[in-house]
Amino acid sequence: MSIVSNVHAIIPFVSGKSEPFTGQRLAKVTCKQTAKMTKEGKKALPSVCASVPFLPLEQVKEHTEALLPHLVTLLQDTQDGIIRSLYEGSKGARKDVRQEEIDILACVAFLNAKEAGSRLSGESIRAWFFDSSAKGLSALIIMDALKYGQDWDALTEEQQATVSKHVQKYAEGFELLAGKKVSRAAFSDMAWRRMGEVLELCASGEDQDAFAERLQERMAIVAKEVPVSEEWI
Repeated sequence: MSIVSNVHAIIPFVSGKSEPFTGQRLAKVTCKQTAKMTKEGKKALPSVCASVPFLPLEQVKEHTEALLPHLVTLLQDTQDGIIRSLYEGSKGARKDVRQEEIDILACVAFLNAKEAGSRLSGESIRAWFFDSSAKGLSALIIMDALKYGQDWDALTEEQQATVSKHVQKYAEGFELLAGKKVSRAAFSDMAWRRMGEVLELCASGEDQDAFAERLQERMAIVAKEVPVSEEWI
């Protein structure tokens, strides 16, 4: 995606397939087609990406002085985020904020918590699966494969139980993606294909699920080895 030089190629971004070179990160510019653009006859630019080196901490430290004004802005924005969190968390009841809640140490703690929350974990993936459209889409795929039709309410209790059992398997499959040592061999061809279908539908749907896009990227990284045999519906 880029060569070992000061030039890094900008190429089309393909969700779930584009990958950075080893030891680099994927910088991407995703352009979405909004309803407003469609109404105005405008077309979104193609999404692109580039494989770029990580920023060495040593170089960041060398430019600390120049970064300080931007660091202050970051901390001020973080304070705003803390106050918003306190206010919304109290459902509007909060009438004040203490200095120790927005000092630098509090800002650092808030940023650390935000960063930790943005990492893929089994818990975050499971929460995404059951709170997003992924659960419903998985059920529809299963119902179609079993020739149950598309109406959940029309299913018998036994059929609903069967679908729910397989939905749980989908949830467990997605959770596996959080594992640091997980490989492609942990998934059958059917499992891998079905998971990809669910993510593609989530990422390209009206809600344009950003978490689904992250999982697509994770699948692209995991896709390394030959799968073992395992039956999925």
